[in-house]
Amino acid sequence: MRRLKLKVCGMQDPHNIRAISALLPDFMGFIFAPSSPRCVTTPLDLSHLPASICTVGVFRDQSIEFIKERVQSFGLKAVQLHGVEDLRYMELMRAELPNILIIKAIQVTGIRDLAELKPIQGTLNMYLFDSASAGSGQSFEWSWLSSYRAGVPFMLAGGVGAHNINKALSLAQELPDFFAIDVNSKVESEIGVKDAAKINELLERIAV
Repeated sequence: MRRLKLKVCGMQDPHNIRAISALLPDFMGFIFAPSSPRCVTTPLDLSHLPASICTVGVFRDQSIEFIKERVQSFGLKAVQLHGVEDLRYMELMRAELPNILIIKAIQVTGIRDLAELKPIQGTLNMYLFDSASAGSGQSFEWSWLSSYRAGVPFMLAGGVGAHNINKALSLAQELPDFFAIDVNSKVESEIGVKDAAKINELLERIAV
C-alpha cells in the first residue's frame, strides 16, 4: 500500500520545531506571509533538522528576490506559493532557484478549480489543494478531487486531522496523484505550536 507523506505547516517556535522534527514528518512548513498569525518574524536555525525533512517556505504574492533571500538564509528546500502567482512568475523563480521544489497552492471552491488545472511541465513540482479560506481549518468537498486530471502530485490541506484521516487515506488509494496531507490548525495546542501527540498519531495512522 502506498504511504501518504505528511507536511506539518505553520511552525514558529524553536523548541516546538525541535520536538516535532524528532518525529520525522516528511515536510515542515514555515510561513513568511505577513497576513498569517503563524508568520515567521525572527531568525530560525534549521540546520539541526534531519536531512529527510523537506523544509518548505510558504509565501503569498511576494517578490522573487524576497523569496530567494529567505530560501538562502533559512536553507529551505521548497517554496509554496499561496497567492495569484502565474506561470511566468514560476518560470522566473525556476530560473533563479533551479534546484528548489515549487508547490502551487490552489483554493478550491468547486470542481472546475481542479478539472481545469494544467501540468506545467518543468516548472511546477506539486499542487496543494486548500479550502477557499486557507488557514481556517475548514475543508472543501473532497469528492471534487476525482475531477483532477493534471497528473502532477498533490497535497491535501484544509482541516485535515485525526477526525478525517481515514477518509484521506481511502481517497489516496483511489487517486494515484494524491501524494501528501498538510496539517496545521487541527494539530495545534495553540497558534503556531503543534501537539507532538497529535502529529505522532497521524504518522502512525498513515504508516499502516
